[in-house]
Amino acid sequence: MSVCGDTLGAAPAAFYAAELAEMTDYPHAAHVRAVFDHAGLVFGRMDFGIVAGRIETYEINTNPFLPAPRPHPDPSRTQTMQQMQDRLADALAALVPAPGGTDVSLTDLFPRGARWYRWCPRRL
Repeated sequence: MSVCGDTLGAAPAAFYAAELAEMTDYPHAAHVRAVFDHAGLVFGRMDFGIVAGRIETYEINTNPFLPAPRPHPDPSRTQTMQQMQDRLADALAALVPAPGGTDVSLTDLFPRGARWYRWCPRRL
């Protein structure tokens, strides 16, 4: 949903509010899950568009670039980015086996290439 590119503040506040509302109550969740199930994947980013009222999947990136949140002038965008960070950390934490005294950091899980771990301070 990046119709405004990377220019901070280029979109109106209503755009960021709609983005947050979509993140909170994601209307495409069932479709995305079905595509991932069909592909046998549990992690990735799906690129899709709505064409004539139908979802068309273009690709699934199994090693997506996840940019670190940047300061943003709109509070809705800031909240959206925080939710994304929290959900990703929770999903990764759920993949770790039951605690057995081993402390695993996200940096240890993704030692190179993953930029998001720099802004995700949780330890699993």
